[in-house]
Amino acid sequence: VMANTLLLKKSGDASETPAANELLHGELAINYADGKLFFKNSGNSVVEFLSSPGTGAGQVLFSNGSTMTGDSTFIYDDSNNRLGIGTSSPAAPLEIQANGSHLIFDTPSAGQNSWITWADNGTLKWEINKNTTQKFGIYSYTLGSNVMTFLESGNVGIGTATPSKLLHVEGDALVTGTL
Repeated sequence: VMANTLLLKKSGDASETPAANELLHGELAINYADGKLFFKNSGNSVVEFLSSPGTGAGQVLFSNGSTMTGDSTFIYDDSNNRLGIGTSSPAAPLEIQANGSHLIFDTPSAGQNSWITWADNGTLKWEINKNTTQKFGIYSYTLGSNVMTFLESGNVGIGTATPSKLLHVEGDALVTGTL
């Protein structure tokens, strides 16, 4: 049975933790003095969360199964609005550092679109996308169409969304050297 209770623990002592007998399983308590949030878990332990674990400002907290903890390489830099994964000092709005790092974009079911879009001051400019028919494209918002299309067969189209050969160019081309 899940408790539907929020207990506001009013205390002038910022270091006070509620005793196990003060909370029922699933109840939350907020320490009025320092804003720390506590809950009683299934093991009947009172666990502190949503407060600094004491190892570094800006750490993103997550549950390790029994307590909330932070990691010095999973950081939110509030003053610069930056999130760092694998770094303690992100230099961009999102910085990921890892050996052999990569990102996976996985849709919940087959045949759905995935994309990353670039914009200038709110104006959409470019997009890389995987559409519902498994075509991968580079899209220009200025032109309103894909400028390059890649098929699962390996065919690549420039100026066409339906390349019929390994390299299919629709329109004029300038080649310097031997083709």
